[in-house]
Amino acid sequence: MVPTVDAALTHQERHVLATIDLPNCPYRGRVFDQLETDLWVEDRFFAGWRNLLINSIPHRPSGTDYASAIVVDDAGAPAMEWSAYKPIFLIAGDLTWHDVDLASTCRVLNVKGFPYGTYDESCYDFQGRTGFVFRTQDARRHYFAGFQDGRMLVIAVREDSSWIVLNHVDFCVDLRRYYAMELCCRGPRIDLFVDGEHYLGVSDGRWAGGPGGLYSNTMARWRDATIRCTPAEAAAIVQRRQEGTDRLKAIRSRVPQAIVAREVPVPDSTGLPLRAGSVVPSEPETILIEYEQDGRVGLLCMTPEGERVWKRLLWDRGFALVDRPDRPYAVHDVDLDGKPEIVMANRQEILVLSATDGEEHARAPVPDACPFLSLRHQKARLARNAKVWHLDGPQRPASIVFFQTGGCGGHTIWCYDHRLKLRWVHHNAAGRYGHDITGYDVDGDGRTEVVAAYYALDADGHVLWRVRDQDLITWKGHADRVVAGHFDADPNAAPLVVAVAGSEGIYFIDGPTGRIVHEYRDIGHVQHVVAGNFCHGRAGRELWTVTDWGACGIHQVFDARAELLWRGQLDPRVIWLTAIRWWQDRDLLLMTETPETFGLWDGYGRRVVDLSAFDGIPPSLQPTRTGLPPTLPFVRFRFAGNEADRIAAAADGKLFLFGAEA
Repeated sequence: MVPTVDAALTHQERHVLATIDLPNCPYRGRVFDQLETDLWVEDRFFAGWRNLLINSIPHRPSGTDYASAIVVDDAGAPAMEWSAYKPIFLIAGDLTWHDVDLASTCRVLNVKGFPYGTYDESCYDFQGRTGFVFRTQDARRHYFAGFQDGRMLVIAVREDSSWIVLNHVDFCVDLRRYYAMELCCRGPRIDLFVDGEHYLGVSDGRWAGGPGGLYSNTMARWRDATIRCTPAEAAAIVQRRQEGTDRLKAIRSRVPQAIVAREVPVPDSTGLPLRAGSVVPSEPETILIEYEQDGRVGLLCMTPEGERVWKRLLWDRGFALVDRPDRPYAVHDVDLDGKPEIVMANRQEILVLSATDGEEHARAPVPDACPFLSLRHQKARLARNAKVWHLDGPQRPASIVFFQTGGCGGHTIWCYDHRLKLRWVHHNAAGRYGHDITGYDVDGDGRTEVVAAYYALDADGHVLWRVRDQDLITWKGHADRVVAGHFDADPNAAPLVVAVAGSEGIYFIDGPTGRIVHEYRDIGHVQHVVAGNFCHGRAGRELWTVTDWGACGIHQVFDARAELLWRGQLDPRVIWLTAIRWWQDRDLLLMTETPETFGLWDGYGRRVVDLSAFDGIPPSLQPTRTGLPPTLPFVRFRFAGNEADRIAAAADGKLFLFGAEA
C-alpha cells in the first residue's frame, strides 16, 4: 500500500506551524543578513525561521563575504535563492515538534557542493544536497530528505561527520524546473513525496522530534515552504511546551536569582573593571578601571566612599593611546612583600606597578618577536595578558610569563622574574598553543608548570612532557584553548589537561605524563573550554566546550572522565564561555550576546537565571534581536572575603554590579 500524507485531512485542515510567504513578498534583495538591523522582511514573510549555519558574533565579517539568501524573480514569481559559499540550514520550531509535514517548491541550480572544504563542513564530501532537514538536534545531528548529487533522492541521517543514507532511489534532477516536495513524519516512519508521488520511505527512531526546514549545500531556489501538523499533534506540542515550562520554573525556584548589588557613578569615558577585590590591601573593595580620554589611555584605581558611591581616586596612571596596553592586567603580589602589584605591557614596554599608588617597580623592553610569526628584529605583539605564576613554589617570588600568538596559534613563550629580568625563552615549532596558555601543578611537586596544550614546561623552561606525535597533528594545528586542574571527584585522581583543538577535536591529557587518555574527533571546530561545577548535584567539576566556524555554537559538557553529559546548540551566534561562581560551590555559564541566551545556564542546557527579564540591567546593556553586542561587555570579579562572583557592566555613567540573591 502506498502511504499518503494524512489522506483524511486536506492541507487547509492541518495546522500551520511555520510558513515562508514568498508569493506575497514584494521585497527583492538580501534576507537573513547577519548585519541587517531592519528585520521587517523577515518578521513579515519569514516569521519564526532562522539559519543555523551562520557566523558567531565575534567573527562577523565587516564586508559582504558572508552567507545570506536573496529574494529574486524567477519566471515571474518571487523565489528565495541560496548561492553563498556555505550551506543554508533554515529551520523553524524546537524539540517539541514531533509528527510534522514539510512542504516546499524547490529548484536545484547545481549538483555539486560548495568548495568550502574547511573546518567541520568538509565532511559533506561535495555531493550537492538540496531538500529538507528535520528532527534537528543541532547543525551536525539531524535527518535529511531530498536530492543528492543530481542523480538520486535520499533519506539520510547525519551524526557529526557521518552521513548515513537510510534509503535512496535513482532520480535525474532537471535543473530547469521546480519540484513540489513533501515529507511526512509519523513516529519512526518517514516518507518523501515528489510532485505528489511517493518515492521513498524508511523507519528510524533515533530522534523523536526537533526543528525542521530547508537545507542546501549548493545553489538552489525555493518558491515557498510550510510546516504543518494534525490538530492532535498541535495540541501535543502545546502540552510538551507547557510541561517544559513547568519543569524549568521548578528548577529556577531552587536557584538564587539576580539582584543589583550596587549601582555607582564612574568617571566619564571609563571602561569596565579590570580587576576588583584586594587590589589595595587596606581597601577590601577596590576597582581597577581602564579609561580612554583625550588621546590617552590609562588606569584608575578607585575605592568606595559610603555604601553606594565610588569616588575616591587612589591613583591615575596614563599612557599615550598609541601605546595602549593589552588588557586585562594581572594583579598579584609578585615579590611577596604583602602588597599586590599590577603587571602590564604596552607596545613598547613591560611594567610592574604598585597597586597601592601606581608607582613603577620594574620596567623592561618588549622582547623581539617570535621568529616563526614575525619578521626579524620586530617587537613581539604580546598576547592578551601577562601570566603571574609561582613556578618556583608558593614561598618564592612569582614569575611573569608572556606569549605571542597569531590567528593560527603560537610558538614562543617568555618568562621573567619578579624584577622583569628575562629567565628563559621557549620556542616550539610544531603542536602550537592557541589563544591562551595556562598554569597548574600537573606533576604534584608543589610548583606551577606552564601548560601550553600539547606540552608542559618547568620553572626553568625545560620540557616536562610533550603529547605523543605532536608534530603529526594535522597541518601542524594549534589548540585554541586549554584548562588544567583536578576535576574528578576522586581526590586521588591525577590532574587533567583538557585541550580543545579546533577541527582536531578535544584531547583529555594526563597531567603528570602528557599521555592522551581520551580523544574526541569529528565533532566540529571546538573553540573554547571552561571548567566548573555546572551539573549541580554531581561531585567533581565538568568541562564545558563550544564550537565555532563551520557549525557554530554547539555546546558539549563532559565529566572528568570524558563522558558526555549534555549536548545542544543554543544559538550559533554565541560561542563565548564565562564561568560564574553564582552561589556556594555552584557554577553557571554566563551568556550575554543575544536576548534568547542572555542569562546564566546550568550544565544541562537550561537558562536557570533569565537576565533578559531582569529589570536591574538598563536597556542600553540589553542585547538586541540581531545579536549585536551591547556597548560594553559584562565581566566577572570577586571582592575580598566573598565566596561568590559579581558581574559588572558599565553604561550611562554608572557601574552596575549584580549577583545572586542571598
